[in-house]
Amino acid sequence: MIIEFIPVFAEYAWQVMPWFIAGLVLAIVFEKHFGKKVLPKYFCEYHPLSVSALLLVGMISPFSILSGLPLAMQLLKRGAHPALLLSFFAAERVYDLQSFPIIEGIFGWKFAIINVLIVFVALFVASWLVKDSIIAYQSRPETALEHDGWKKHAKMLFVVMVGIAIAALFRVTVPEAVFTQYAGDFLGSVITALLLGFFLYLGTIAGNYPIASAFSDLGMHGAGLMTFLSASSLLNIVIIALFLSSISPRAVLKYFIIYGTIATALSMLFGVFV
Repeated sequence: MIIEFIPVFAEYAWQVMPWFIAGLVLAIVFEKHFGKKVLPKYFCEYHPLSVSALLLVGMISPFSILSGLPLAMQLLKRGAHPALLLSFFAAERVYDLQSFPIIEGIFGWKFAIINVLIVFVALFVASWLVKDSIIAYQSRPETALEHDGWKKHAKMLFVVMVGIAIAALFRVTVPEAVFTQYAGDFLGSVITALLLGFFLYLGTIAGNYPIASAFSDLGMHGAGLMTFLSASSLLNIVIIALFLSSISPRAVLKYFIIYGTIATALSMLFGVFV
């Protein structure tokens, strides 16, 4: 198994790590020169253009959701709209600066474009439907790890490497015939993607990409792959618990259910034409 594991690990690492490291460098430069003072002005007005702009900023934001939540009370005091803040944190989780080039490198540019469109549409619909919700935030202190950019990004790098190792291990140990039996067809792939995505937590969203590559190598249907890379990026037990620890449960659950429903439906629509 070790002989099979090493080349698969190297292949998945090559697909993910160059872009991930490039994103980390940009994130560190951004945090050092711009910090957290330039973001609040985008959080105040709730109209389609501001929601769209903020979601796009969140999707390419170098800040981690783990370091963002401790800043919520500061942003609210400076005039941030509570629902826009929730939307920004969700966008930070489901997509990242490195997402498009990594997904394009694994699945091709058409898949990558459709994926980013599904994510954006699902985020926008969920954001718009919670705009009138009563949303409260619980303050918690920023830890030393979250404050130290280098330590935070080093931890992210470690988690991604663990994710790559898990993906490679999954690829070489799970019989392809067994996996295809459950995830090779349209409906089975979607159910498998939602179940595995709900329980499998790999930290930063980039950790999901080698797992998706392993799913693809094992024969998962395109509908399931798209579901895993869109809906499951937010519908995860650890992510849900993280949001619930800091934000009103009713608003969080409403947002996540809407996002998950829209993202899954669009992913299934994509799967029809695969």
